[in-house]
Amino acid sequence: MKKIIVRADDLGYSCAVNYGIYEATHRGIVNNVSLMVNLPFSEHGWELLKNEPDTDIGLHVVICAGKPLSDPKLVSSLVQEDGSFKRSQVYHDAFEQGKDIVDYEDAVREVEAQYECFVEMTKREPDYLAGHTVLSLNFIRALRDVASEHQIPYLSFDVEHDFEFQGQKLTPFMEDFSLDYDPVATLAHVLSAADKRPHVIPELILHPGFLDQFILQHSHLVYPRTLDVEMATSGQAIEMIERHDVQLVRYSKLADSAKHD
Repeated sequence: MKKIIVRADDLGYSCAVNYGIYEATHRGIVNNVSLMVNLPFSEHGWELLKNEPDTDIGLHVVICAGKPLSDPKLVSSLVQEDGSFKRSQVYHDAFEQGKDIVDYEDAVREVEAQYECFVEMTKREPDYLAGHTVLSLNFIRALRDVASEHQIPYLSFDVEHDFEFQGQKLTPFMEDFSLDYDPVATLAHVLSAADKRPHVIPELILHPGFLDQFILQHSHLVYPRTLDVEMATSGQAIEMIERHDVQLVRYSKLADSAKHD
């Protein structure tokens, strides 16, 4: 049977985002959710989602929003003078100039701290480990190494290329940063990809959420979050998925699925 993955990122970003992700999961098509653990709203997000059945929860490691869980003095390459994380644009600008401003050891220390916080908060291992997009090869290497150390599947956040995960090939779709974003059209692209390449699993990455003052002040991605909630909970989305005869799968089931394909 053809399969697709639908994932919601940024659980924990704000109260309104948490409620939007809850709706997209509880009443919608999302069954994979990435949790940020270093923000004031992280526990609120986990409390909303912890009893959702058949839902994978992964660790969404952040080094560009909020504050580190490590001592800022011990991760100096990641923080500003006030001890908060550098913004994503800082990493991006440096990368464009051929510089990786992330110190590998700093990144390992912080990824490990966020992993430990996830386990303490949720009383479980993450179903996967991924990063909140930052352009840094050292950050990616740290994510991979910490995931390997704890035997957690590492999930690439490269949204431009196909990649291997748990014995399956995935092709990512993340379009909600586009100016003319239409999540229904994106879902149609995903389902079309599943039809054309049945042995490659399309991965639809959403950022569902409602809006509050915190998200308006701290995120570049605003109104597309509400569009993602609307699409993910719509009868139209469910009808499209049923018409294409595809299965909504969780990351944690891909290894078993690969054995039977």
